[in-house]
Amino acid sequence: MPINIYSIQHPLVLHWSNCLLNPYLKAVDTTDILHKLGLALIYELTRKSLHTQNLYIKYIDRFNNIQLITNDKICFVCSDLNIMQILGKDVTYIIPNLLNYIVPLFTQNGSWQIAPNNQILPEDIYNYTIIIFERELNSSKASVVIEHLLEKNIPFNHIQLCCIICSNKELEKLNIQYKNIKIYTCIIDEQLTYLKELR
Repeated sequence: MPINIYSIQHPLVLHWSNCLLNPYLKAVDTTDILHKLGLALIYELTRKSLHTQNLYIKYIDRFNNIQLITNDKICFVCSDLNIMQILGKDVTYIIPNLLNYIVPLFTQNGSWQIAPNNQILPEDIYNYTIIIFERELNSSKASVVIEHLLEKNIPFNHIQLCCIICSNKELEKLNIQYKNIKIYTCIIDEQLTYLKELR
């Protein structure tokens, strides 16, 4: 099965992406742009993850239909503290029943690992939809988080990956490891030009 990539093509997202990729636009507040792109990604992802149910209220002369969000449980997982600070508060306000978790990663002998004292994901999240959010897609970092989630008996089809920017190379690596994973992104850029400006 091929990898499922959802690239957002909304005009505002394209404009914000261009602001990140263009090194000559110095007046741009990168934190603000990352915030806007992150919320756009979350909005797009939750369109398919959240569900509504109808509540019909019968009056004497008419019916009133109210759409209520079901108790779908979503867990927002991020390995980047900076991104969690940018998005965490607003995502919590937007999505009901949301759990926010940071999964700190570090490199040891050239491979990514989860910090041993920070494996704080609860044991009962197997029925949650999991959103893994990264600024840039790094397949080896994402794999560590995905494997950690799979160890907690989370069904693979409940895991969705969001990133602001990615490359075809990283997408291909993930496709080899995880068939049919859902990835939401704003920018697919081979040179990853914006990273030079952010670091």
